[in-house]
Amino acid sequence: DPAAVLTDSSNNRAPIGGPLAAKILMLAKQLRGAPRHLSIHVGGFVISARALDEVVPQEPARMAGRTIIPWDKYDLEILAEEFGVNLIKLDLLGLGMLTLISRAFKHLRDGGEADYELHGFKYDPGVYDMLCAADTVGLFQVESRAQMSFLPRLKPRNLHDVAVSVGAIRPGPGAARAGLHIANRRAGLEPVTYPHPSLEPVLGQTLGVLLWQEQVMQVAMICGGYTPGEADQLRRAMSNKRSYETMAAAVGDLKQRMLARGYAAELADLIQAMVFGFAGYGFPRAHAYAFAHLALISATLKLRHPAVFYAALLNSQPMGFYAPHTILWDAYRHQVDVRRVDVNRSSWECTIEDGTHLRLGFRLIDGFGSVSAAVLEQQRGQGPYQSVADFVRRTGLNRDQIERLAEVGTFTDFADRRSATWLAGELAGLSGPQFLPGLAEQVAGTAELPAMTLWERVSTDYSAMGYSPERHVLQAFRPRLDALGARRLEELPELPHKSRVTVGGLVVCRQRPETANGHVFLTIEDETALLNVIVRPKVFEAQRRVVRGESLLIVEGELSHDQGATSLLAARFEQLERSAAADAVPARNFH
Repeated sequence: DPAAVLTDSSNNRAPIGGPLAAKILMLAKQLRGAPRHLSIHVGGFVISARALDEVVPQEPARMAGRTIIPWDKYDLEILAEEFGVNLIKLDLLGLGMLTLISRAFKHLRDGGEADYELHGFKYDPGVYDMLCAADTVGLFQVESRAQMSFLPRLKPRNLHDVAVSVGAIRPGPGAARAGLHIANRRAGLEPVTYPHPSLEPVLGQTLGVLLWQEQVMQVAMICGGYTPGEADQLRRAMSNKRSYETMAAAVGDLKQRMLARGYAAELADLIQAMVFGFAGYGFPRAHAYAFAHLALISATLKLRHPAVFYAALLNSQPMGFYAPHTILWDAYRHQVDVRRVDVNRSSWECTIEDGTHLRLGFRLIDGFGSVSAAVLEQQRGQGPYQSVADFVRRTGLNRDQIERLAEVGTFTDFADRRSATWLAGELAGLSGPQFLPGLAEQVAGTAELPAMTLWERVSTDYSAMGYSPERHVLQAFRPRLDALGARRLEELPELPHKSRVTVGGLVVCRQRPETANGHVFLTIEDETALLNVIVRPKVFEAQRRVVRGESLLIVEGELSHDQGATSLLAARFEQLERSAAADAVPARNFH
């Protein structure tokens, strides 16, 4: 409004009004929608038949050695039409899951266990039971908290169902609760209806629910008489970062077009709201099916070859939703024998021993790089290390690296962790003749040191690696949790709906989606399972510090079983403090 008054409150000057305010507002309106900065597309490049400096302007990027074309990608068509500048823009997106699959396929092929190919891959029928049980840690596109909550409701039994799951957990369909409607209609909890009979051929596959980008385009063409070119503008709007603005422009006249074609005003409002809902971004059908294919391949690998799957998953980090400690304990729950990092047995990457055992690699130790691991493996090729002194002498690694290896138990064949750490520090300071075989140990001497307690070992592991191959951190608190009557997470699916329960867990994920009306979602983990915790807005505001700031929690709330999906509606949170009874916990099956 040009008559608006602008107030400069920073220095208490008089309000700005009249012509000056109008001019400021005019300039501000010109800036709306303008790029805030020039950035490099993370996976884009330009192809041209001629040298680029003959076709387009270029300028140095902020990153050294990089050059960019300072044009908006959406201007390319206009430039082609008006100036004959014909460029092709491609986006290359890397998928860590393809790396995982490639690693797993190669290992299985080299070992003669299986000869899989990406195309024509046959899914194991058992994977659908895995998905229905939300057993999806490490699986492509279906491992998130939202997917773990949705899959038991959807109960997928084929590729199409998995594609629906992949497509439903997106901002656009999520805001419209498309996935929930599809699951309810499949279960007979709500009728299958269509906004108009003419849309049944378009929406029949998704039970009357708008889910794919292609469906949005078809609805606009059938109901609004959009041309294919106009419908394609909708597709572009659905993938635009300024989607709400571009969608509003693209479908602004949909209602008027429908009214002109004889549709009732109420139906026109409904259809326009459905279409505009995809401003939050939805998947094209082909995209979802391709992703579902990879999801089912990853599920088949996890089901048939779990050790190989987890090794490939750990070697492909960082990727996915979960840190290594969650992946490792999921491996334990799938009966994979996980073996600690060892100076005479481990490589840089995680490997498979004796066909079915997972040997952890040096890559999982923070601060220990691949160059150091290569030196270690090269020297080990001359024969196994015989002692800590032999290792220090042959590798030449620095004191910090050697002490870190000792702290996390890689020398336990030679000495207790504390003794190995002390010896590593003493030996790292020796040089010259002092390092002759047999003399180094004499020079360093020995010390009568108490062995590390279980809690000290677990604490050191979590500090150095973010996980412990010996115990889950929750096991240290189990005596206290048992005293409080807390349930293990694996027990919850068997308890009655709306049971009042107390649980303890390590927070592995926190989310507050824009479409969740202020609800916060936590995924917590103990040594037995994962659990989705729902925090209502009032509970979150009352206990914000604990919910946001603590990683180990005691949670009390009401248990919910909804179409097979188990979750906890939280009422109270408490910090889980360290238990003095840590060493009373019985050992698990970790080496």
